[in-house]
Amino acid sequence: LQFGGLAIINYGQKVKSEDLPQTVLNLDYKGRDLKSDWRTEAEARINKYRKSEIRVTVSDEQDRPVPDAEINVEMKRHTFRFGGCVNAKWLLDDSDEQKVKLREKFLQLYNYAVFENDMKWGPWSGNVPWAADKKDILKAVDFLNEHKVGVRGHALLRPRWTSTPGKIEDNKEYYREHPDELKELILEHIEDEVKAVVGKMDAWDVINENGDYYNQITELLGGNKGLVEFFEKATDIDPEGRMIINENKILTNIPANNRSFYEETIATLLEEGAPLQGIGFQGHFGLETLTPPVEIYSIVDRFSKFNLPIEITEYDIGLGEDYGEKEEKVQADYTRDLFTILFSHPSVIGITNWGFWEERIWKKSGAYYRKDWTPKPNGKVYEELVLDKWWTSAEGKTNSDGEYNIDGFKGDYELTATKNGQKKTNNFSTNR
Repeated sequence: LQFGGLAIINYGQKVKSEDLPQTVLNLDYKGRDLKSDWRTEAEARINKYRKSEIRVTVSDEQDRPVPDAEINVEMKRHTFRFGGCVNAKWLLDDSDEQKVKLREKFLQLYNYAVFENDMKWGPWSGNVPWAADKKDILKAVDFLNEHKVGVRGHALLRPRWTSTPGKIEDNKEYYREHPDELKELILEHIEDEVKAVVGKMDAWDVINENGDYYNQITELLGGNKGLVEFFEKATDIDPEGRMIINENKILTNIPANNRSFYEETIATLLEEGAPLQGIGFQGHFGLETLTPPVEIYSIVDRFSKFNLPIEITEYDIGLGEDYGEKEEKVQADYTRDLFTILFSHPSVIGITNWGFWEERIWKKSGAYYRKDWTPKPNGKVYEELVLDKWWTSAEGKTNSDGEYNIDGFKGDYELTATKNGQKKTNNFSTNR
């Protein structure tokens, strides 16, 4: 028995944690200054990639131009996926005013949705009492479709024993010895869930958090190559749904991140012919893990080489238990800057908030709205960006050639032209 590098160190008198210098919490981050150079570059990219020229021509029945027609151009919906997670039970529940308020607020804020837990394998199997049952999930999907809210299925497989139905978790030792039977159960689950909502989903998180739990289930199934069959199965059933992979610890500034492993996983899936159609980055931040905006852009660039759409699938900033105005200000500033830098990257197609109201969110401190629905600083930032700064609403008159031109953010629009008491309304989209 040998000992090497042995030392006795006197750390002095024991001190309380609150007396230590504040080196863990990051109450600032590089690039926060409003005069930072990256902001000018980001605004230029936003104007280039997120806007389209809107050219309106008004003519009469003889196809002659109509000058001085009053034009109103009103945006109705973003092309960019500004999303939120929601619980299917709450979305449909009219039993009290708070749940009705949540539904109304959700539809005001978001054009994209994901169910927090309801469509994961365990809850979908029906053995989780707090989750919505399949009937409620299907109703919620239909409700969102009716309101033109895209839905991403989350998630077909999280390769962690505790994320499987109880009958599998309880017999995990058996399935470790019989991985082929486990794979068949996964394929049966994928078929059951995808068929239930086929044609109603924008996308599916086929695999979620593979980097964190690779050694639990993925390795048993042949490693990352063994995941290809799951993408193929889901695509065969729902060829219109985008099949994506989702991963944790990609954007957060922590030493033990999953970036290299995720890069290798995506490369393997594509090399093996998996019908992978999108890359998801989770973004669960704490004040100690705020990645500077320029570095965020670099991370997205790193994965852009795969030429696949990139989504930030789960965004929030947790502040812990004891926080105040200073921490909330950092949270708001970082929300502003993260959304700005991501909205400016041409590969990014969406950002989904992982909850927005204090009474219905996994981390209360990460919410945009307090219990009484007053917006926190980060909620004000979100509304200012998504519903104002990046929203197009314009009025004017046609020129002598009957034309009216503006640059507008890509999305769905309603156009109204009025002249001499006659009004004409038309709907159009600028999605290219």
